[in-house]
Amino acid sequence: LEHLAPYCSFSLRMILQNLWLFGGLLKRFLILTPPTAASVRTTTAVTKINGGEKLNSLPQSVKAYINHRVHPSDTVESVLAYDRKIVADDRIKVKILDNAKAPFKPPSPTSSSTCKPYLWIEQAVQTVYGHPTAPSLCIGNTDTCWYWDLSPNIYRFSPVVLTLNETKMFHGIDERIKVDALAEMVIYYTVLIKLSAE
Repeated sequence: LEHLAPYCSFSLRMILQNLWLFGGLLKRFLILTPPTAASVRTTTAVTKINGGEKLNSLPQSVKAYINHRVHPSDTVESVLAYDRKIVADDRIKVKILDNAKAPFKPPSPTSSSTCKPYLWIEQAVQTVYGHPTAPSLCIGNTDTCWYWDLSPNIYRFSPVVLTLNETKMFHGIDERIKVDALAEMVIYYTVLIKLSAE
């Protein structure tokens, strides 16, 4: 967020340039909405529950599947410890699911925002869109885990301008982007490739 401070109003600039003082306050504000909350803490969602077969009897056993997107400030071990603390029942087993249908992926490493590849992205965004660039957390899971051994500089960035309403289409019915946005993407990638070839 410090990267955006020069482009903000005076009051917001004061907060962003003094996160040592206002960081806790800013975090409490960001936690209020799901899109920004996921950028400052580990998220948790119960995605599947399997239980009984009959309406009039208690199930013999129940399985619940919980999806965590582990924030870089946490570890898988600390999240599991927190789960066990919340459950607080030794009869309930908490374990990591790791199989072909749901392979375990540790939190992704953090890439530099001072190296040449990041600076090329920053310059291409400024050239094509005229906007400042700031590193942030990608809250969705991506296939970049297959490239972790290839490069320490992996950026999950798509140069598409979307409204908040348009982001609701991700992985949904009628997912699409505007034709103008596609054309701008082509220009962006052309600029990025030229910058990286210099």
